[in-house]
Amino acid sequence: MKRNLTGGAACALFAAAVLAGSAQPQQLISGKVIYGTDDRIDVYEETNAQRLQWAAATCGLVSASELDYDSETDTYQVLTSSFTVFGRQPCEGEPFANQPTAPNCSGFAAAADIIATAGHCVNANSLAAVRFVFGFQMLDADNAVTTLRGDQVYEGAEVLGWRNDGSFDYAIVRLNRAITAPEVIPMPIRREGTIAEGTNVGVIGHPTGLPLKIAFGPTTTVRSSGPDGYFVANLDTYGGNSGSPVFNALTGVVEGVLVRGARDYNVVGTCFESNRIADTASGEDVSKSTSFAEFIPEIIVEGPHTADIDSNGIISLSEVLRVIQLFNAGEYHCDAVKSEDGYLPGAGDTACGPHNSDFVEPFFDIELTELLRLIQFYASGGYTSCPEGEDGFCPLQR
Repeated sequence: MKRNLTGGAACALFAAAVLAGSAQPQQLISGKVIYGTDDRIDVYEETNAQRLQWAAATCGLVSASELDYDSETDTYQVLTSSFTVFGRQPCEGEPFANQPTAPNCSGFAAAADIIATAGHCVNANSLAAVRFVFGFQMLDADNAVTTLRGDQVYEGAEVLGWRNDGSFDYAIVRLNRAITAPEVIPMPIRREGTIAEGTNVGVIGHPTGLPLKIAFGPTTTVRSSGPDGYFVANLDTYGGNSGSPVFNALTGVVEGVLVRGARDYNVVGTCFESNRIADTASGEDVSKSTSFAEFIPEIIVEGPHTADIDSNGIISLSEVLRVIQLFNAGEYHCDAVKSEDGYLPGAGDTACGPHNSDFVEPFFDIELTELLRLIQFYASGGYTSCPEGEDGFCPLQR
């Protein structure tokens, strides 16, 4: 039976189950910096599906006083400020000059209800005044998302792990509830070993409180990575990027969180501009994920779900869309040579046994109820093997 679950219908289904004047004196502002070419782009400009997924899991830390809640609509209005530094406007040509600002730090979803960020961004004493928001980003060149739904804003319940003493700078926060913001999938972190020098990395976060920015450059690499609690990379970051996840550009694993670096801006007369230095300069400090991995539960899977193509214990959006493809076909067959998951749409060989999402007879025909089961795993942030599950798996629960 041929089906047709279109992209729009799939989205609905998910909803059911974020220098001018160089001759004048300069004032230096400490923070981060631009190395070589400015690699920052807005989310709407990104075309890489994986990076968009990583961006969805990145949040901003906003003061509770900068959010106005409407209980009738269950929405929050972000009370933004203009992009200024010490009361000065951006110099002509400064990127993102007309965009609003709000977050003072960044973070990322490290588990179903856990955020990782920098230790200097939040601690047990300040936690009650902080909100963790997903989806503060630009819709297009002129419009920012400043109205957030209730499922995009979270409070912290407790600090699970915290250090801020030079080499080590991290805060691991358990939220007041599991994260259900759209498309948020907890990010895998490095748990052992050390990232190699020369590895291409990138960063996602809120530089100077701006709407979410993605920064991956071909020459952005790890410059040094010793036994200490941090490594150094020439990332294009600013204050506000503190706590931003720093990704291995090839694997998508979070290697650490951005914590400190060179100064952000040069103030020239009545305006400010980004501090730019050579791409060959040393770089920014990143607290290694291995230093805080003990506070983040590891997803352990015994025999991955066949929909989990990368075997990471998480069902991603692309993996759900793959099963929707099999669902739409009405039937599917075995093919370990031509497909990454061992199956192809249409009739054919069935000797390999059915897909894990196909647990109700007749087999080799995924039904809507079976597809919804997989979407449940997607929405929960992961899954585990369990004998009581009708398909041998259960949604991740923390």
